[in-house]
Amino acid sequence: MNNLPLAHENAIAMLPVNAQLVCRAKYGTLKTTELPIKDAKKQISAMITAVYLDTSAADGNQQANIYLTEKVYDEMVTKYKHLSIGELQVVLNEGIRKEYGEYFGINIATISTWLKAYERSEYRKASLGYYNLQLQQQSEKKEPTPEEREAILQKGCKDAYIEFKHDKTLTPVYRVIYDYLKTKHKIEWSDGERTEIKAAAAQNYNAEMLRKKRDKEINANAFDAAIKSIQKGDTPPDYVLEMKKEALRRLFEKWVKEGKQEITF
Repeated sequence: MNNLPLAHENAIAMLPVNAQLVCRAKYGTLKTTELPIKDAKKQISAMITAVYLDTSAADGNQQANIYLTEKVYDEMVTKYKHLSIGELQVVLNEGIRKEYGEYFGINIATISTWLKAYERSEYRKASLGYYNLQLQQQSEKKEPTPEEREAILQKGCKDAYIEFKHDKTLTPVYRVIYDYLKTKHKIEWSDGERTEIKAAAAQNYNAEMLRKKRDKEINANAFDAAIKSIQKGDTPPDYVLEMKKEALRRLFEKWVKEGKQEITF
């Protein structure tokens, strides 16, 4: 998923977990029409393969997969071109659990039914509506000047450090805080420290993927793919976020041990 602007991150953070999933799928991934055709079809094909595996259906018919990929792609760039590729993933993940209608086999009729039900889902509408309300309330505030934005970021860093010293918790916008501090304080990590950060982040990432699987936010195939991607040395977006979270935690812990009372700029 793409990194969202701070205002969007803040708006999504106000939502329930399942609503966050819908909104991140909607606004954190590209629409199918915005992706190169080859990339879009590759992602759709992988999703369909996951559906085969999750439903214990035969996965050996390559021609069927190719045919269905083309059909789903056509649906996504015509009837549902306003939906993102991430939303299609949500539809397939939840569709096989009968969240969007009955399962009548892996075919375009079933997937089209799921897409229609998802699009009309009251929960989706409520999630996006509440998200947009939160975003609107933030956007109605006067746009800060560069100087004001700098002051806001510095205050956010100071508050985040104080909160961490108090109960070891990290701000929900840790990515923004870490990126800012890394630049302003010219933070560098040794090779050994980077290795430790990556190892801890991988452990946290695996635990988070396990939670998502348990809570049915991702399916078993997506879980396996996520774990294997880390083992292969890939850096999916969620893993990058975990690395930034772990790096910020270690930075704050280091400053606490050094007796740093507050962050200065």
